Amino acid sequence: MVPVTIRWQGKTYNVEYDPEDTGISLKNKMSALTQVPPERQKIIVKGGQLRDDQFMKNVGLKPNASVMMMGTPGELVTNIPIPITTAAVDHGSDSDDEKYPSGLVNLGNTCYMNSTVQMLRAIPELKEAVQKSNASSGVVGEFSSLLRSMDSTNSITPVRFLQNLRLEYPQFSEMSRETGGYAQQDAEECWSFLLSSLQRSLSSEWVQKNMSGKLTSTMKCDENENEEPTVSQDTFLSLPCHISMHTNYMTQGILEGLTQKLTKRSDLLNRDALYNKVSRISRLPKYLTVNFVRFYWKASLGQKAKILRKVKFPFELDAVEFCSPELSQKLIPVRDKLREIEKNDEEQERNTKRIKIQPSEEERESETERRLTQIATCQSLVDPQLSEDDGANLTGLYDLIGVLSHSGASASSGHYQAWIRNPDQHSEWFRFNDSRVSTVPAEKIESLDGGGEADSAYILLYQAKNIE
Repeated sequence: MVPVTIRWQGKTYNVEYDPEDTGISLKNKMSALTQVPPERQKIIVKGGQLRDDQFMKNVGLKPNASVMMMGTPGELVTNIPIPITTAAVDHGSDSDDEKYPSGLVNLGNTCYMNSTVQMLRAIPELKEAVQKSNASSGVVGEFSSLLRSMDSTNSITPVRFLQNLRLEYPQFSEMSRETGGYAQQDAEECWSFLLSSLQRSLSSEWVQKNMSGKLTSTMKCDENENEEPTVSQDTFLSLPCHISMHTNYMTQGILEGLTQKLTKRSDLLNRDALYNKVSRISRLPKYLTVNFVRFYWKASLGQKAKILRKVKFPFELDAVEFCSPELSQKLIPVRDKLREIEKNDEEQERNTKRIKIQPSEEERESETERRLTQIATCQSLVDPQLSEDDGANLTGLYDLIGVLSHSGASASSGHYQAWIRNPDQHSEWFRFNDSRVSTVPAEKIESLDGGGEADSAYILLYQAKNIE
């Protein structure tokens, strides 16, 4: 990214541009900062005015250069149409354009929003539910419109969605004292707020059924054995992964979050006492979100600092160890049978590759019949209560399908990106760096485990394994 200063009506704006983007991208950023529509802007550069289709790398702007912009705000900013540019997606020289999903133009520190949208878009049933909803305005209405626009292979400029997000959640309108533009925001907060809006708007309680889990918590006083433990029920939309100096694996961090020491008043002791709270999952949703608690308030800096520790996460998550004994008892038989089926499939594939001889039609039919019998057995093991719970995970097993990463040292700076598994080719992942979309191998996702200021996993999205 190249920093540049733009002067307009006596004010200065420090913005950044990507050399691979076009002039419309920079104008969209200035539109978000000044409310001057792109079509009204005249940005003066060497050789005249900046053109919408002109690549920034050909403009000749040096880092920290100062340029002038002219133009006046429109009457109704909310009526700005969403511009579409086809030049901003980084496709790679050996791939067809149709292979790549749509990117989203950065409108000035909006990578947190772009990455969140891409993560939610990775859930096909959610996309369908949103587009079937009656919402025609507000955040959910504009989200639905944005998803329809993203069905093309072009890069999309989400101006209206951003404006509605800031209207509904004013904290995303916070200005930066350092740059004079909009401040960087926390992607986890954006994720939570958007899910909250969707939860209120979608019919059939879609979010509640497919993305919400339940916790059963038992709280016991450590200082009084005679005090009866209390049991409570809570719902969650994400599991926190707490990171301490001893945390090396995501499962460790989740278990730490499910066990807490806290102080509260004891009526029997008539004073504050130490309690031990142990929580276990009593319902697993089809889509499970894990949030790495990487940011904490550092008083000496006056901002949220980042925990840079390396924490490894699995591509296949077995969530049974987080569950209550009652739920575990229902899940384990199905989980073990599904693992047996997957192991047999892997052995069959290895044998075929080793002998380099394709099985005969009779052998293929026999193998298909054997597998169908195994799947039927697996399905018969599903607990009747679980099978009736629409949107619940029936096996306790998940596949990783999305990662939202953060690079940098604090929540108020750095950059967010989304990494989404290709649904048609699981060894390949799409990397969404705002408007630039490229592909990476699955091995690249393993490197997002942290250990420095480079991209590290912040929000993980898991999908329940299907019995098929």
